[in-house]
Amino acid sequence: MLYIHRGCPWAHRANIVRSLKGLEDVVRLVTFNHSEKSEGKVLWCFEGEEREPLYGFKYLKDVYKKGEPGFDGRFTVPMLWDTKTGKYRLTSEKVVVDFVYLLIHLYGFAFLPP
Repeated sequence: MLYIHRGCPWAHRANIVRSLKGLEDVVRLVTFNHSEKSEGKVLWCFEGEEREPLYGFKYLKDVYKKGEPGFDGRFTVPMLWDTKTGKYRLTSEKVVVDFVYLLIHLYGFAFLPP
């Protein structure tokens, strides 16, 4: 699962690569659409009653803490979540884009629409 925020150009790039390579059916997209300030930090979140689909969280920080209780680093996007292990795997745009190309290499074909 790929977590992004509409306001982050790095996350946008990761999503473009996901789309261009036809991975929409392989890597689900969750888009945070709002932000709030708390203690001088900007927190990516959903607006209103909308929630994250796996765990029902409003904030990206809660997804990070689900994967690593006690996490106190930066809560950044793009973030690639491993739904099998319940942990985040990749948290930088370059690493997420590189992961997409690794998938292509491992499967031996380009993920392109028919």
